[in-house]
Amino acid sequence: MIKVIRKEDYKVTKWSGGVTKEILIVPEEGDYEERRFLARVSSAVVEDQESDFTELKGVHRYISLLRGDMELQINDNKKVMMPLDIVEFEGSDKVHCVGKATDFNLMLKGSNGTMSLLPIGKVREAREDGIVLIFAVGAVQVRFSNADPVELQTGDSCMIKDEDMDFLIYSEKTKDVLVTEIYD
Repeated sequence: MIKVIRKEDYKVTKWSGGVTKEILIVPEEGDYEERRFLARVSSAVVEDQESDFTELKGVHRYISLLRGDMELQINDNKKVMMPLDIVEFEGSDKVHCVGKATDFNLMLKGSNGTMSLLPIGKVREAREDGIVLIFAVGAVQVRFSNADPVELQTGDSCMIKDEDMDFLIYSEKTKDVLVTEIYD
């Protein structure tokens, strides 16, 4: 199954430091507020110059900087993030953020997964046992071995689920896309 998720269709909610756009929650009937989910992919706009991340015990997290400035203090470690850097940490870690930014997040609770940067033009195979979510950092075309291509504008996503298919990302302007993989 291939599903395009347009940025205007993301579920928008407020949090203490800004706004979050939920791109994907697994299972579909999951609920972040009630902490009923196996995985959640979102993008947050950090509007406050300083903020603390919500403590999420039992949740493994990945975060990437899309734009703006972000310095994370994770427990005793400081990380100044550059665009498209990926940082991995536990939801129980104390995380203080300095800077106004837009980020991209993967939260895993009772499931496994990864977040990575995929260079344009590299062929990848979708996972047979899970979900691949491609997040367009810039306008791209996703080409499949056995399906019609999909056009994504900046901020759109494409979910590939339970398929044995190759895909390739193509763009004349964008260099990379962010990819999350969620599996058992």
